[in-house]
Amino acid sequence: MEVILDKIGDAMPIIHSTIFIIGASGNLALLIAAILSTPQTIKTYAIMIRCGTASDLVCICCDFFTITRLLVVPGNILYLFSGPCSHISTRSCYIAHSIRIVTLVYSGYVMLASFAFRIHSVISGHPGLTPHVIFTIVYVVTTPGPVYGGLIIMRHKLREFADSMSLQSRNMHRNFVKALTIHASLCPITIFGVLIYVALFFEVYYHPTMEKIVYTFAAFPPALTPYGFLYYVRPYRMFILSFFRRVPLVRSFAGSVVVVNVCQGDMTTVSS
Repeated sequence: MEVILDKIGDAMPIIHSTIFIIGASGNLALLIAAILSTPQTIKTYAIMIRCGTASDLVCICCDFFTITRLLVVPGNILYLFSGPCSHISTRSCYIAHSIRIVTLVYSGYVMLASFAFRIHSVISGHPGLTPHVIFTIVYVVTTPGPVYGGLIIMRHKLREFADSMSLQSRNMHRNFVKALTIHASLCPITIFGVLIYVALFFEVYYHPTMEKIVYTFAAFPPALTPYGFLYYVRPYRMFILSFFRRVPLVRSFAGSVVVVNVCQGDMTTVSS
C-alpha cells in the first residue's frame, strides 16, 4: 500500500496535467459547439450548457494552476500549492483556489437548474424564459438546497414524460436525459476526496499522497462532463466531427437534415 501511494504521489504532476488536457479540451470544444452550432430549438436551453461549461473550464484551469495539497493540523487546515501559481505569488494561489471552490459549488446548482428547465420545457411546450422559469433558475443557482435529492426526483419525472412521446422524440429526449444523468453521476466522485479528508482528520490512516489527492478527485467531474453532451447532443457531436474531418458541417448529415424541436417533441426531415 505504501509503495502504491508513493508512486501515485510522485505522479501527481502528470495526473493533474492529464486532467487539465482532457478537461480543457472537452470543455473548450463543447463551449465552441454550444456557441456556434446550437439549433434554434434548444437555443434558450443552451444558455445553461454554456454557463456550466464555462464554469467547468475555469475550475479545470484553476486546478492545474494551483495543484493543491491539503494539510490537516490540530485546529487548522493548511494549503500547499505546487502549481504554476507558486512561481507567481501566494495571493494568486489563494485567489485561484477560491475561484475553484466557487465553481465546484456553482456547477452543482447549474446541473439542478438544467433538469428543472428541461422539465418545464416538456410540460409547457416551449423554451421561453418565463418569470417562473427565471425564478426557478435563479433560486437553484444561488440558494443552498438538497441538490441531489432534487436531481433524483426530476430525473424520475423526465423518464415518465418519455412514455407519452413519439419514437423519434422519445429517443431525442432520452439522449438529453442521458447527458444530464452522466453529469449528475460524475459529481459524487468528490465524495472520495471527502472520505480521505475525514480519514486524515480523525487520523485513521496517514500518507503524504492522501493530502495531495483530496482535491484531485474534485477535478474529475468538470473534466469528464462535457464529453457526455458532446456525444449525446447530435448537433454538437456533428460539429466536432465535421471539424476533425475537415468537411463542411452540412455534409455530415448524409443526404438529409433532421430538424428536431426539443421542447415540442416534433421532428421534420428535409431531403437534400
